[in-house]
Amino acid sequence: MKRILLAVLMLSSTSACAESYLCIADQAAGFSFNKGQKKWSATTFNATEKFIIKRQSAEQKIFYKNAAWVVTRFGSSSGLLANCEKDFNDVGMLFCEGIVNFHFNKKNMRFLSTFAIGYVSYIPGDELLDEGKNTPSMNIGACSLI
Repeated sequence: MKRILLAVLMLSSTSACAESYLCIADQAAGFSFNKGQKKWSATTFNATEKFIIKRQSAEQKIFYKNAAWVVTRFGSSSGLLANCEKDFNDVGMLFCEGIVNFHFNKKNMRFLSTFAIGYVSYIPGDELLDEGKNTPSMNIGACSLI
């Protein structure tokens, strides 16, 4: 009985890992706000973003009922960045929406993420959404199966 339980646990952990990806940004660009000039300018950023793509767990389905996959920031407990309502399409693409929009191609293992908050969605005087508090950006990079 213990051997059967051990085999089931090993198979379930293997299949769970087979459906997770670690994505690391290679390049990042976007726009930043110069408060002195009150002007937005194109800029590049250090590519430091890391994401995890995984199938949604049963616990998460309570909150995100329509998500087949979820995208979270690697090493962060801050939660969901994007959810993916549909599974991979016929050409291997996964499309996810949320705080970031995330596109992933499992055939070439590349991703593109965009963070659009900051330029259009600002509220003058708001602590979180005042102009320049957020910088719209885009990351590109590669993913690996984990």
